[in-house]
Amino acid sequence: GGVGKTTLVTRVYRDRAILSHFSCRAWVFVSQNYNVDDLLRKILRALLQERMEEAADDFDSMEYRRLVEALRAHLDRQRYLIVLDDVWQVSIWTDISYALLANSCRSRVVITTRMQEVASVAGGSRVMTVDPLPEEMAWSLFCKKAFPRGEGSVCPPALEHWARRIVDKCEGLPLAIV
Repeated sequence: GGVGKTTLVTRVYRDRAILSHFSCRAWVFVSQNYNVDDLLRKILRALLQERMEEAADDFDSMEYRRLVEALRAHLDRQRYLIVLDDVWQVSIWTDISYALLANSCRSRVVITTRMQEVASVAGGSRVMTVDPLPEEMAWSLFCKKAFPRGEGSVCPPALEHWARRIVDKCEGLPLAIV
């Protein structure tokens, strides 16, 4: 982790053009341990909150079939964007894809993952890989963060040897650099 997948998707998710393009959106953090019913509840809850709608009284006790029905009803004829952040298991996509209506409205599900198998199963040919920063970009980012007040964020010559060693240890990962 730390290459910037979530940061990149967050910027897209919050972009004004994206906001106006989709009629409903949901961002759900998944993590390593998940329960299918809870994940469907999180997605539905996020969609309802986006529209400021109330959940059904028995929402927390709904079983899988009713959750799928509720989610499909909510997504029917909607252009939706759903982000599933930090997915670790291939089974998540097979567990929830039935509930995510494949309508003709050009809806999208975006998955962030560090697992190539998850990306392949969920995305098919539409997998994007985020690579670590090249050495000079990593150095530039480090200098901007470590020396923000100087002339153009320049590393003092007396510190450059140690600063470069730090940047090398970060292996181009923006999260480690900042």
